[in-house]
Amino acid sequence: MNHQARIERARREVVEARLRLGVSIAGLQLRLPRQLANRAWQGVRAKSGEVAEDALDAVKNRPAAAGGALAAVALVLARKPIGRLVSGWFAGKDEDEPQGLLEHRKK
Repeated sequence: MNHQARIERARREVVEARLRLGVSIAGLQLRLPRQLANRAWQGVRAKSGEVAEDALDAVKNRPAAAGGALAAVALVLARKPIGRLVSGWFAGKDEDEPQGLLEHRKK
């Protein structure tokens, strides 16, 4: 094999290697986002499981504190209806009675 033939052969091998590399890179570009998303999701699942387990342990260890926190959240969520009820008591009204009965009492 002469010198020129070896150069041509080497050039063909370079072109083929570049094509193989391009195909490999394209395949990685397609798989990489999916793999990253899967790993991120697995991390989130593992972390959320740990957080839930820690929360359950905290409730088991301190049931009174957990009940107090739950009651505080319930009060915050129901603050407007509770406020209306309390203001009705101080105004001399009963929130549970229908409006017609209140008017009848005033007469």
